[in-house]
Amino acid sequence: MTPRKTHWARAISALAIAATVAMGAQNALAVPVTIATQGTLRGGGGAVADGVYKMTFSLYAGEKDKAAVWSEGPVPVGVKSGVFDHPLGSIKPLDGAVMAKLNKGWIGVRIDKDTELPRQKLHSVAFAMVAASATKLACSGCVTGAQLGSTAVAAKHVGFTYAGATTKGGPATKALDLACTGCVSVKEMAFDGDVDLKGKALKAGKITADTIVAKQVAAGAFVGDGSKLTGIQTISGSCAKAGHVVRGINKDGSLNCVAAMDPKALPKDGLDEISNGQLSTEFVDIDKSAAPVPIQDNSPPGVTSTITVPDRGVAKNVSVTVDVSNSTFKNFRLVLTDPAGKAHTLFSSGTVKGGTLKATYPAPTKPVSGDLTAWIGKNPKGKWVLKAIDQHYKDNKKDGAINSWQIDVLTLSSKKVQAPGKMVVGERLYGAIQFKLAEKAPVKCTKENAAFTYFQPSTKLLFICNGEDFFPLAITTVGTQANPGGSCKSILQLHPAAKSGSYWIDPDGVGPIKSWKTFCDMDSDGGGWTMFMRHSDPNGRTQITKTAWDTGITRAAQGKIKQWMVKTFGNPSHTSESSSATRNRWVMTLNTNVQDAKFVHFKHQPISACNKHRYVGTAYVANTKLLPGSNCKSLNNSNGRYLWGEHRWCGRNALGWMWHSHCASPSGHLLIVNHDYNYPTRYQTMIGDTHSGGKWTSYDEDGGTFEFFYR
Repeated sequence: MTPRKTHWARAISALAIAATVAMGAQNALAVPVTIATQGTLRGGGGAVADGVYKMTFSLYAGEKDKAAVWSEGPVPVGVKSGVFDHPLGSIKPLDGAVMAKLNKGWIGVRIDKDTELPRQKLHSVAFAMVAASATKLACSGCVTGAQLGSTAVAAKHVGFTYAGATTKGGPATKALDLACTGCVSVKEMAFDGDVDLKGKALKAGKITADTIVAKQVAAGAFVGDGSKLTGIQTISGSCAKAGHVVRGINKDGSLNCVAAMDPKALPKDGLDEISNGQLSTEFVDIDKSAAPVPIQDNSPPGVTSTITVPDRGVAKNVSVTVDVSNSTFKNFRLVLTDPAGKAHTLFSSGTVKGGTLKATYPAPTKPVSGDLTAWIGKNPKGKWVLKAIDQHYKDNKKDGAINSWQIDVLTLSSKKVQAPGKMVVGERLYGAIQFKLAEKAPVKCTKENAAFTYFQPSTKLLFICNGEDFFPLAITTVGTQANPGGSCKSILQLHPAAKSGSYWIDPDGVGPIKSWKTFCDMDSDGGGWTMFMRHSDPNGRTQITKTAWDTGITRAAQGKIKQWMVKTFGNPSHTSESSSATRNRWVMTLNTNVQDAKFVHFKHQPISACNKHRYVGTAYVANTKLLPGSNCKSLNNSNGRYLWGEHRWCGRNALGWMWHSHCASPSGHLLIVNHDYNYPTRYQTMIGDTHSGGKWTSYDEDGGTFEFFYR
């Protein structure tokens, strides 16, 4: 990054220059060196912005000289908080010969193309480079034997006392007063004894040794598996009992062993601890009283209300909440008897605001006597009886009531496990929950088993307990040609949100009878009605055929009919599919003698006897009810239970098939079907109630539609 141009202050603050001279013995004047330079750039408001600046560095013999002895740049130099560093000579060589040309020496710095900043005087460190040219020979190692004559050095010319010889002029076998840095090469050193650092630290990037002897070794990390380490005391051994694992180390250094996955080694409620709170055997179950119990005034025996707590496991807490009303609590007691027969007096004579006692025991309200906490760690199953005793006289009638009460049990269950959070199964395409496989319910559907689910392999259905009974749940769409339903009722049970409409039905399943498409009424009287017959008469003269009649009766028998619903429409073009308003709707509950397969009793059977019905009366219908929206408002003839079968009029050789009960208000028949007797020009299906305008004015012969359903 190159910062924008800035008006620089004409100064370089705290410019420090240091030179490190490295020159060989040969041609020392040509050895290039670098000078470490550091300075501070400041503008009018303080340190300049951080960034990379292009700088040019120049060396001058005098402060006002125009020509530089040496120059380098422009070069990119990083500046942070106003401070910069740059080694002079790193771009353009700088050697002792250059430094020898300087007198005192000045350095100038120019930023980019700006005017050069005020020059700064060089300090003595930089002039150490001049030693490379031996201006005044004072160096170590810069003169070798090649530069000396064979007789230039002799004992008479040089005193060797400071060379460290044991005797003056003798061989320098010891350095008596060696005090220098870097003047002894490692290759010249040989240790003939231990090195005593006098308590000082030895700092090194790497130490290689055959043996290290130390009282204490401190290290950030050991590299390797430590298998070659010796002398380190470690815990060793194994658990004495088979099947046990190490849980920890005791204070004395021995192993603390427990049985592997032994439930006894865990607290009874430890499932949440080992599952990170995702599973728990703790449940809060609430059991409530069934109904209010009126309190008898001035009655020492009192009245009672009972709650039966089922077996759910061991309780971790038990609390009782009451809601009791009375005109006064001045001489009133409330006593709770637990399944062990112990009595707990919850309330005894006091003042209650508003005439209603609402409290929870044993906390926050403490009982007068008894200890409900004694049930902690026990199974509270059994009968709990709450008794209210009103001994204050008012009128000897009913005075208030045990409105409601409940028992809350925090259970450590031995029967079930819950997942308090979200349970995800098979998120990575493995793992699943498999429900119990059973052809029959493996448990009784009760309140305690609500939501219990099992899978029935033969039907491929899930059955779920709703607290009272098991209901099937389809896991595929039912009612299609590929997957027909057993009946409209079974489809509704499998799909409670199913709408009225057309569905495929196969009552005998894999039996010989083929599936068929029909209309399902999922709304009338609870829904689940399967239509097994429909006939539309456009003119009051179009009969239903024997084949169509018998086919419909057979289908209802296959569907195990228990109830028979009839719909009539005043217009022959109106049907359930068209969502038209019915004229009448009624439901007949059949007697067992014509239910299920026995319903074939109603198939067409001609009779030879004259002026008699094949069947007539109330022996076939247990009860009948009109549905809302019917024109008929009430039934007669034994609550509409009458069914009239085939009848032959011998004089005319005519046969009538069936008709149904009378409507009491307004008066008239509800339905007469397929009369084919031969009055002059008359053979018709008559549908509906009393209506004028037909050829027989007592009935509507203008046509219409009827539909039969079973359930």
